[in-house]
Amino acid sequence: RLSFEADNRFEAEFRGKTVTLGGTVKQARTHETDIGSTDDEIVKAVVTVAQINSELYGTNDIDAVVHLRTATAAGLERGDTVRFRGTLERVDPFMRNLFVIEAERVD
Repeated sequence: RLSFEADNRFEAEFRGKTVTLGGTVKQARTHETDIGSTDDEIVKAVVTVAQINSELYGTNDIDAVVHLRTATAAGLERGDTVRFRGTLERVDPFMRNLFVIEAERVD
């Protein structure tokens, strides 16, 4: 029940909103387009944007899977700090992932 409520709230309040986030790159690679992107090729980056701590599970990363326009993502490597702006497409609360499309670096 809670997952349906979270999905409904996300659809009503957050999907399609422009977000600006930043963090540390875990992975970046050139990728043909998939969910929602209109570019032929993108850089798909996994960026840790936050960490949460709990007594039960310890420290967990909140990652953004970001579809960066290739022109703005040149040279992006693991460990780099990056800020980006894009469209919030979906979330996976169980894996603690955000998915951001049509993104550009803003740093």
